Parts: sequence; C-alpha cells; structure tokens
Amino acid sequence: MSVAEIGRLIERTARWVDPATFRLLPVWFPEHARGKEFYKENWSSPQMNTNKVSKKQVHKQELNTYGSRALRLALGIHNLDSRNWSCCHIWSADDPTFQLSNHIVKDHRFFSCVGNMVLLPTPLKAFTDAMPEIKVMLRLCAKNLYGWSCGQDILPHEHAAVEKFSAWDAYPGSWPRIYGDKVPLGMMPMHLNPAIYQSAKKRLERIWFDLVYAGPFFPRKQVQDAMNYWEEHLKEHAGVIDRPPLTNDLSRFAATDADVVPLGGITSVECHLTDEQRKSNTRHDAVMAELRGTTPAGEY
Repeated sequence: MSVAEIGRLIERTARWVDPATFRLLPVWFPEHARGKEFYKENWSSPQMNTNKVSKKQVHKQELNTYGSRALRLALGIHNLDSRNWSCCHIWSADDPTFQLSNHIVKDHRFFSCVGNMVLLPTPLKAFTDAMPEIKVMLRLCAKNLYGWSCGQDILPHEHAAVEKFSAWDAYPGSWPRIYGDKVPLGMMPMHLNPAIYQSAKKRLERIWFDLVYAGPFFPRKQVQDAMNYWEEHLKEHAGVIDRPPLTNDLSRFAATDADVVPLGGITSVECHLTDEQRKSNTRHDAVMAELRGTTPAGEY
C-alpha cells in the first residue's frame, strides 16, 4: 500500500477529540505518566503486583491505562473493546529501532493530553509506529486541529519534519492544512454529547481536590507544573470557549488540616489527613461548591 492509501484508511477510521474538548481540559490525568508507580487508598500506599511464577511483589507501573482512559472520556466512549482499538500517542521521539526511551509519554504534561492522542483500529497502529510519513501527517493534522504541538525545544527533529512537510498529494483530504481550516473525519463533537462536558468537569474537580486531600504519594509538583503549562498555553485561546481555570488557589481549603507551601501560581500541599477525612464526601462537596464559586457563573 502507498502512503496515500494508508493515509486515507486512517482518515476513515481514526477518532479525534473535539478541539473544544481539548480547550476545556487538555490534560485529564496529570498525576499519571508512563512508567510511574500506581498507589491505592487515594495515593496513600503502594499498589503491588505479585509475579505468578516467582511470587515476588513488584510495584505496579503505568503503561497506558490512564492515557487510554483520558482519550475514551474525551471522546465520550465508555464501552470500547481494547483488543480492537488502540490509543495512539501522536508526539514522541522517533526511533526506528524502538530502543530509546520515550520521554514525551513519561512527561505528566503530555501523557494524558487529549491533543496528543488519536484512537485507531489496532491493526492500523503499526503504521503509525513504523512509518515516518504517517507520523508526520498525524502530527500536522493534530497541530492544525488543536493549535498545539510539542514544540521545537522539546522535539526539534520531529517538529522540523512537520514544518517542512510538502507531500500534500498523500495528505488526507479532510485533515486541516492550517490551524482552524477544517475538522477531520471521525472528530467527536462535544456539543452532541453532554457526557464529555460532564466528564471534563468532574475530572478537573478531582484534580483540584487531590491537590489538597490526596495522600502523601500524590505527585503534586508534577500535577501543578502540568496544569500551569496548559493554562499558559490556553491563554492564547481566551474567549474561544467558556471554561473554569485549570489552576486554583487552594490554600484556604487546607488551612486547618494541611501544611501549605506556596509554589508558582497555586499551592503545593503536603497533607496530614486521616483516612476518614480523605474519604469525606461532605467535605469534598463543600470544597467543590466553593471552587465553583471562584469561577464565573455558569461556566460549567
């Protein structure tokens, strides 16, 4: 098959997140990244796996669980056969030998970023992994759809390949050639599925809540850095969509039950809570109600 034929096949079957969904919440699980350890009991104790042969316990690590979950939620798809569909990360360090570590998916800013993923039938994912021409076309489509790319400072070689792209005869016809030009086939409109909006709202609330109340293993600095990164990026799109801020001043919620350390535009919180306090739905509701009060009315 030619590059153009493979491109058309991907064009007809790929599922893309709505740019409006991306602007509402670009990163859905900033607490997770490839290779990072899992914790249970709201980030209070390690989550272990037992080897069936050796019986040794090892710390369970993230592979693509929360990347795939973020993409499904942002697409409004809740029942998906993972054997037939795969979450494909668009921006990564190209390595034909598959020997290098992929630092992009290990970055909390980009692992669960829905502008950095596309849903593909599993058999087609091999093309995106092995064919540089297909990778460049996917990146160009994502860049022009979301107004974002990983950038020259992060992936200079890959960014240059996108900027120099000229094989327009192979480029799928429905994919945008410039930012805002058009939307690709398979784009899942947020306004047709209210569940997407509600999922984004609940996810952002949970991020705020965990920054204050999650256990001691919650990666607060990485989460804050990720949210600040995306808040800065989205300032370029002010007024495009009504949305709450990605960052919030959380210090007033921790005054009596956590030590608050200022860090950047929001606060880093080292919690000292009992399990009962962390599990308190009443407290959660009170915090969320006040957080909503800090945003313009009706933004949710």
